[in-house]
Amino acid sequence: MVAWFGHMAVRERAALFAWASALIVVIVLPLSYGRAPSDCFYSPEDFSRCDPWRAIATLGDAAATLLMAAALWITRNAATTRLHRVARVVGAIGVPVAIGGSLGALSGDAYLMARPVAAVGFAALGFALSVESDRGDPLIRSRLGVIVGATLAVWAIAYIPRDDWIFPTGGELFVVPYVIWALRLGYRLGTGRAPSPDAPRRVQAEIVADIAVVLLFLLALPFWIRSTFGVASIGDPTNLVTVTNATSEAIDFYQYRDQRAYRERIEAGETKTWDWLEHGSYSPAAEDLAGTPIFCPYFQDRELRRAHYQITVVREPATCAAR
Repeated sequence: MVAWFGHMAVRERAALFAWASALIVVIVLPLSYGRAPSDCFYSPEDFSRCDPWRAIATLGDAAATLLMAAALWITRNAATTRLHRVARVVGAIGVPVAIGGSLGALSGDAYLMARPVAAVGFAALGFALSVESDRGDPLIRSRLGVIVGATLAVWAIAYIPRDDWIFPTGGELFVVPYVIWALRLGYRLGTGRAPSPDAPRRVQAEIVADIAVVLLFLLALPFWIRSTFGVASIGDPTNLVTVTNATSEAIDFYQYRDQRAYRERIEAGETKTWDWLEHGSYSPAAEDLAGTPIFCPYFQDRELRRAHYQITVVREPATCAAR
């Protein structure tokens, strides 16, 4: 096997690396995020204890990143512009930062510090990949590669400050375009067939093609935003919220403290679950049957998410004093 690998041409080795990277991503994602309990994704604290799924995801990311970086590096051409040279330096720095941050996330609570470090490294890799796909060797140039790199960079920039939700690297749907791009890249490197230049088309065909691109963009944009930023761009997202009455008496519970016409009776020790529209903040309230406010918390969405959308009502009238 080693002798066979040693006799391979550089392009053939690069193709093997690209295909192996795609294969690892396809295998690892369902074995990590696909099998992990849903409560592993509410906060970094939860995910840092979510083994072995976290370890599988991290090691898969590191291996796939290293293989793809090797494939692109050994087939590089001379840098064509100053931006191209800068991108390669940034990418070379981003590889150890992304891999080091990812591996550091396996050390218990170090995940809280290692995750932003890894995101910075992946942002650098995304930028380098976009430029390389546009200015690199003709066998590597690809519009899809530019999109994949830009998606990785945007996800990383948006993900660095997040501390309330865990996403796979690149976003929930990143694996699909990445695998398609990696397989096609491996084919081009293995066969040595560069993409042919676009043949001139009639004006009518150009107009139809442009309209098709715009429509595809508008259809794909909401899913891209949802996957990359974790924010729904269409529809009204909801979450199941569980409310438990931990007092010794029945209460009236309000989802919005200012809308007292809509109340829910919860008996002592009873638990009820509702679908709540997702908001940036929540202001539920509870009062005893005499109409005295006893519980008036205020939650940011990330706080409620980190609590797994569970609210426990206790008698704390002081929380209502300033409301």
